[in-house]
Amino acid sequence: MKRYGLSFIATSAIIFGFIGLTYGHGMRGGDQRNLAIGPDGLVYVIVHSGMMGPGPGHDGVDASRLLAIDPAGGVRWRFDIEGFGAVSAPSVAGDGTVYLTATAFGVDDHDPGSGPGDDEMDRGVLFAVKNGQLKWTFAFHGTMASAPVLAPDGTIYFTAGFVGESGDMGPGPDQPMGATLFALRDAQTQPLLAWTVIFDASVISEPIVRLNAPGYPWVIYASVTLMEHGHGHREHGMREVELYEIYPDGHFRQIY
Repeated sequence: MKRYGLSFIATSAIIFGFIGLTYGHGMRGGDQRNLAIGPDGLVYVIVHSGMMGPGPGHDGVDASRLLAIDPAGGVRWRFDIEGFGAVSAPSVAGDGTVYLTATAFGVDDHDPGSGPGDDEMDRGVLFAVKNGQLKWTFAFHGTMASAPVLAPDGTIYFTAGFVGESGDMGPGPDQPMGATLFALRDAQTQPLLAWTVIFDASVISEPIVRLNAPGYPWVIYASVTLMEHGHGHREHGMREVELYEIYPDGHFRQIY
C-alpha cells in the first residue's frame, strides 16, 4: 500500500477544498481548470467568490483571488482581482511570474464614468503577478478570454471572444472587431504587444502551442466559430468552424 506524508495530505485537502469553492464560478465557458504549478513547486489556485449582487457580509463586487500554496499547504501569498465575472486559469513563467486573464462578461460596470456604458461586456485585462505583487496589466476588448499560454521564448498568447455583429469597428481608425489572438512580451515593467490576429468570428478557442513544427520553433493553433454562414466548414448539425495555424511572426494560414 502506498503511503502519503502529512504534508501531501494537507496540501491535497487545501487544493481540493479550493476546487470545490471555485467549481462552476468565474471560469471561461464552463472550463473548470483553476490550477498551475510553478518551477519552484508552488501551486497557484484561482478562488472565486461568486458574488454578483449585494448581500449579507459583502457589497456585491465580484471578486477572485490568486493563491500561491507551498507543498506543506501554507499560503505564501495572495493577490485579489475585483470586478470581473470570468477569470482564467493561471500560467506560470520560468521566473515565477503568473499570468491570467479576467473579463467583465456578465458583470455590471461599477464605475459608470469609466467607459461608454454602464455594462461593459467587452472589458478585459491580462494580469502579470510575481511574488504576490502586480507587475503590470494589459487592457483589451473581448469576452471570455482564454488562459494565457507561453512559448519557449516567453511570448504570451491568449484569445478573447467578441460580442457584436460582423463588420463592427473598434475604437481606432480602420480597426475591425472580432475574436482575437493576442501575442505579448513581458518587458518586466510593462507589456509589449507584438501583434494581434482578428478573425471574423464571435467565438475562439484557447490557443495551443506546438513545438518543433516544420520550419518553425513553434506554431500556434486556434479554432474559431463563425458569425455568418457560408464560408466555413460545417459538420452535419454543427456550427461552422475554421482552424488556423499561426506562426511566431503573426502571419497565419487556414488549414480547415
